[in-house]
Amino acid sequence: MTGIAQHQIIPHDVLGFLERQLKVGVCWVNLAEKRMAWSEGIFDLFGFERSVLPSRAALLDRMHPRDRQDRERVNVALQNRISFDDTFRIILGDRRVRWVRAYGEFLVDDQGRASALLVLMADATTDQNRNHLLCTGARYLQAIAKLSKATVTIADPNGRVTNVLYQQPFGRSASVLGTRWIDWVDPDDRGGMLKIWRDAVSRGEEFRTEVRVRFPDGALSWRQVQGFAIGKPQPFGSFESHDGEIIAFPAVKFSEAGA
Repeated sequence: MTGIAQHQIIPHDVLGFLERQLKVGVCWVNLAEKRMAWSEGIFDLFGFERSVLPSRAALLDRMHPRDRQDRERVNVALQNRISFDDTFRIILGDRRVRWVRAYGEFLVDDQGRASALLVLMADATTDQNRNHLLCTGARYLQAIAKLSKATVTIADPNGRVTNVLYQQPFGRSASVLGTRWIDWVDPDDRGGMLKIWRDAVSRGEEFRTEVRVRFPDGALSWRQVQGFAIGKPQPFGSFESHDGEIIAFPAVKFSEAGA
């Protein structure tokens, strides 16, 4: 041993294996020579035969017509030699649609001038489908909340409201964002509600109880409160949440008794 580090280059077939497993590819552009090169992953990602000559025209030809027309943001980034992060659809040879995410970064020479463009592209179809389902689910919840005339909120692990799916009209203008929905409950009712919450969460069930609630506009009334935790259970504060995200349903008042 000489004490000098022995550097080894990762074999080409290993890089190809990684690209196939991760569904990614690399596009390299020599700006001075205006020459483009693709890794094997780009051919696979876009469904190209190996005989296809790497070019921007070939990539755009695979792109969905609607996304091909909306390239202004990327074109501005290319003109100004700044990095970009873009998501678009391509149409494969068998007519399937695939979502692709492209992250581009310019490399500079010793004088600080951009000499090359490196673009990492990845199959983003699964993420896009998941986001579509989440958006659909959110719209579904909003519709249900509106029909039920309930205030429906999502909160973080501390019970602080981070999103309002629907807010019933209050006596005066008031925002619930940033408030803690637990604090809306009358102090005399809070302990009992938290016990019911803990028991329901430990069983992975929805919780439901009746408490006196003072909303951010100051109105106090009896409410039927419903809620459920999402994700993996984890303890915090005086009760237990799932992944730090809670959805609560302070429903319309059912009685004025004790208000």
